[in-house]
Formats: sequence, C-alpha cells, structure tokens
Amino acid sequence: ARDDDEPFVKQLYDDLSICGHRVWWDRVCMPNRALKFTQEIRDAVEKSDRLLLIVGFHALSSDYVKFEWQHALLFSKGVVPILRLGKRNLLPNELRTDDFRLLPKELSKYHCPDFRTSKYYKKSFQELVRILSEPVPKLGSFLTSVPDLPNHFCPRLDYFDWLNHTVLADVERNIVIAPDKRTTVLEGLPGVGKSVIASAFARATETRRSFKDGVIWLTIGEKPDLLKNMKLVGIAFKDVKVYYQSQSVATDRLPQLLVEKVS
Repeated sequence: ARDDDEPFVKQLYDDLSICGHRVWWDRVCMPNRALKFTQEIRDAVEKSDRLLLIVGFHALSSDYVKFEWQHALLFSKGVVPILRLGKRNLLPNELRTDDFRLLPKELSKYHCPDFRTSKYYKKSFQELVRILSEPVPKLGSFLTSVPDLPNHFCPRLDYFDWLNHTVLADVERNIVIAPDKRTTVLEGLPGVGKSVIASAFARATETRRSFKDGVIWLTIGEKPDLLKNMKLVGIAFKDVKVYYQSQSVATDRLPQLLVEKVS
C-alpha cells in the first residue's frame, strides 16, 4: 500500500532489478492500454512467478492489496510476505515478536523475511534473494479428470479450513498420520454440495502442492465398477493395461504399483 513505505519499495525494486530479477511495480511499469488498473494488475500477477506482499498497516486494511495476493494464490503463484511495519513504529531493540501475527491467515504459515528496520536491510535482502532463487514448487497434476466448478461457486472457507486441518494435517502441524486415520469423509444429504467442495479442494493450490505425485478423482457410487476404477488408477500412473483385464489381477497389481505412494 502506497501509504505504508513507498521509499522502501522503491529501494527494494531497484535492488532486485540490479540482481537480475524482472520486477513489475505499478509505479514504473503500469501501461496505458485503455484497461482499468485493476485489470492491468491482474494481468501482471498472472504473468509473474511470484508476488511480494509488503506487510504494513495500510496493506493489511486495503481491499486492493488483498485482491492482489488472493488473485496470486488463485493462480498458484508463489506469494512471499515481507514484514515491514509492525503495530507501531519501534526502535531496533523494541521489535515485537507478535508482529508476525499480523499476517493474513492464509499466509500465516509462510516464511516471512523481516524488514522492519533499515539496520538489518542487507541481511534481510540477502535472505529474500535466496528465497527468490528457488523455483516455485510445481503443482501435482490431475491424473484423471476432476469435475469443473460451477460458475456460481462461492468457496466455503470454514469447510476448506476443516479439510486442510484434516487431510493436510501433517503439512500444517508436526504430526504423523497413522494409516487408519488417512481417510476423510464428507457426509451430508444429496445436493448439499459435497462433490463441489471436494472438487474445489482437489483443485486448490495448497492441496496440489502437498500431493506432488498428482490428484486422482474416482467416482464410486452405490454400485461401483471396481475394475474400471482400478484401471483408471493404473493408467494414471502409466501402468500397462494388461494388468486390468480382470479384477483379481488388478487387485494384486495395484499394491505393487502404489507401494511408494502410500508410505
């Protein structure tokens, strides 16, 4: 947000450019193509690999800034939060550890370089350059077809939080999930949106980054075609079709194929 610390952003822009990074900053890069500036920023975010969020008082309360980093997450861009201003202007020996709690909830578990004081700028900048030198993690691909989301889809963040807390428990916290705890069930009446929520979760950036081997969508139903589903899994992992001509052979084959995927 421009009211936070624009001189700092200018210095960061110049230093990153000198280091060879191609940086888009609206102050110097905004074109005039008869498009609204929100569209120009969306286009810039989609064409970039990462978005740097300079966390300050005004940035945290700005709908424009929130739109930008949420749009980056939507398009699976790497978002790097930078803590610039805390709850109040402090001297170097008064830095508050709870300033990091100011980060938006969606970014609260991201590594956040500390740029709160100019005294440590050089060290913090080196840390930022190190982060930017690493490639953005690739997303796990869809190994089978995953249902599209409806045009009117509106994400239910409470359900997403629950699914993250359950399915991605060992990513969010330092725990080991026992084999008998690795199944999660969405339960509800027909038509309430279980499949839509599951599809949205399967498509989410955090999900696909957590499951790097890929995402498989299987439709079971009350009378499942088990052989068809086992064949879908086998083909998804590029196995030969001959193993899926009978259910007994496929049942023996799949554990061998997936032995490294279920550890």
